[in-house]
Amino acid sequence: MISNAEIKIIISEEFQNKHYGLEALKRLIEYGFNKLNLEEISLTVYSNNYRALHLYKKIGFIPYKIEEKVAIINGESVDTIYMKLH
Repeated sequence: MISNAEIKIIISEEFQNKHYGLEALKRLIEYGFNKLNLEEISLTVYSNNYRALHLYKKIGFIPYKIEEKVAIINGESVDTIYMKLH
């Protein structure tokens, strides 16, 4: 049985561009793998959230599933991207 968890972070606009998202993710991942002995951590992100996608890929998350046209945000149809880290 795979031990896994799903994470989500939200950084308020006033705290963006200060690397808080990167630090929060690093700490969550470290705790999950080293203290909770997780085998996999997953998350979801909208396809128009380019900054988050860049961060998740930088850390090593890999996309494994896409649900197309799940929402309309600011007049743009967006997909949900499912990502995981082992």
